[in-house]
This record gives sequence, structure tokens and C-alpha cells, in this order.
Amino acid sequence: MKRITSEVWAMRGEATLRQRLAAMGLNPDAVIRPDGDGERYERRLRALLLWAEAHRHLGSREAMLHHRYLFPPVDPGADADEEWARFEDWLASARRTEAAAASVSYG
Repeated sequence: MKRITSEVWAMRGEATLRQRLAAMGLNPDAVIRPDGDGERYERRLRALLLWAEAHRHLGSREAMLHHRYLFPPVDPGADADEEWARFEDWLASARRTEAAAASVSYG
């Protein structure tokens, strides 16, 4: 996990972070909106990528909470449960897309 974290922090530029998320099948536009501040948006993309990698490694909300991942870095919702649901749905959409692509490829 530490290696992934250091890799993500070493990445520079919005395009690089978006490419890494795209490689995971994730579109950040589904959960965060650019706000016109490039530096702040880049920080939000980095946080989103760190969270996606952590969830991939830890596997569940409960495990992430245990490791102090408390509030997903998505656009604010009504409460933390709504934000977690949006984050987990976003991750699940990538898995569904990956599974659909595999079924088309392998018939």
C-alpha cells in the first residue's frame, strides 16, 4: 500500500491522474466536478485515486474505515453515507464495465 501511495504522490498533472483512473476503468467526472482551480482539482483527483487504490487493496468500506479513510473525496452529498454510496457505486461501475468487456471479448 505504501508503494502505491508514493507512486500516486509522485504523479504530476491532471492528465496523468486522469489516465491512471481511466486505466482502472474510472471516470472522475462521475463523482467530482472541475471547479476552475487547476491546483485544487488536481489535489482532488489525487485524493480520489488514492482512495480508489486503497479500496482496491483493502476491499471494503469497513476495512477503509478501520484504516481511517472516513469521508470519500467525492462532491458533497447530504451525509457521509450518501457520499460512501456514491463512491462505492462509482467503483462498482468500473467492475461492471470490466466484466461486460470481458464477456464480449470471450463470448
